[in-house]
Amino acid sequence: MIHKDDFTWYTGKARIKANTPYERLSATLNLRMQRDKVIWATIDKFGFEVARVLITPDSVLVVDRLNKEYTRKSLQGFMLEYGVHIGFGDLQNALIGKMIALTPTMLETKREEDMDLLVVNDITGVIARHWISLTLPKQLMRSFIMDSGGRKLEIENGAWQTTQDGSQLPYNRLLKFEDTDGVTEIEILFSEITKNVPASVPFSIPQNYAEAR
Repeated sequence: MIHKDDFTWYTGKARIKANTPYERLSATLNLRMQRDKVIWATIDKFGFEVARVLITPDSVLVVDRLNKEYTRKSLQGFMLEYGVHIGFGDLQNALIGKMIALTPTMLETKREEDMDLLVVNDITGVIARHWISLTLPKQLMRSFIMDSGGRKLEIENGAWQTTQDGSQLPYNRLLKFEDTDGVTEIEILFSEITKNVPASVPFSIPQNYAEAR
């Protein structure tokens, strides 16, 4: 039996805005996830697909339709480019508004800003702070994570709604990555979320596409 806060499949449609040190992007995101197996997404602009992404626990594949290129990397290598020490499960949790787990060596709880604050020290030197609502059902409102190199990840969850199965899900997500190259900010505003309905995750690399360098 699936707990109402878990899922076998998670699909959603959202508007996204991304600001990086190098570019700005406003587009539509179509997201499909099979729990612990695959994260699939397309990014559309003006009704046309501009990119397709396939993430597994080990790898990341990205097809860039605009430049007719593709990227193939390990998940760890891809995430470290953005200064983030997280694996597949943590990425999955971040996308659905759940807590990034880490591997704690120390836990501390206290009250702050009319919320419960959970402080986690990880074995790799990562420090995470999670702000959780006082009322039931508990909601993860904000997370702030910093590694030993000073790279930072902040996640804010908002616009919580109750789905048909009784789950509490945030429909708005704001992610900020900060490292020596600057700040990358991604805003995700979901208009549709569906759980536990199987979906297809088609992915192929056109033969005339070159590997990005």
